Amino acid sequence: MIVTFCGHRDFQAKRGEEEKFCKILESIEAECQTLIFYCGGYGNFDRFASYCVYKFKRLHPLIKSYYISPYLSETHLQKKLIEGYYDGVYYPSLENIPQRFAIIKRNEWMVDQADIIVSCISNPCGGAARTLEYARRKGKRIISLM
Repeated sequence: MIVTFCGHRDFQAKRGEEEKFCKILESIEAECQTLIFYCGGYGNFDRFASYCVYKFKRLHPLIKSYYISPYLSETHLQKKLIEGYYDGVYYPSLENIPQRFAIIKRNEWMVDQADIIVSCISNPCGGAARTLEYARRKGKRIISLM
């Protein structure tokens, strides 16, 4: 099962949200034998989700997490790979997409691949809300942190 995340770049975790997020991850893991997380890595919610997955992986070493890059070359990710945040980096074929649309198309690719989207959307505007609407149109299972 593939899980990805969708939330605002200006997200600020409130007390108890990390625990709630990890309980969501545990409930998803209980449903399947193979669990893979696709992480975006841009904005506060992406960093929060990646960190929670990183902590979750320490207790559940068989799960995998991958950073999905909107750009062909992102050298800052090597540090995250070394630190063990991600098991690898995927780059969906986006070279024919103008750079200003790369993140939007990467997000759509992640939704297309995912079985479940864990979201934290408090504002109906912006890229995260647009991605969540795309997931709804695709009929994806959405679990809200809100």
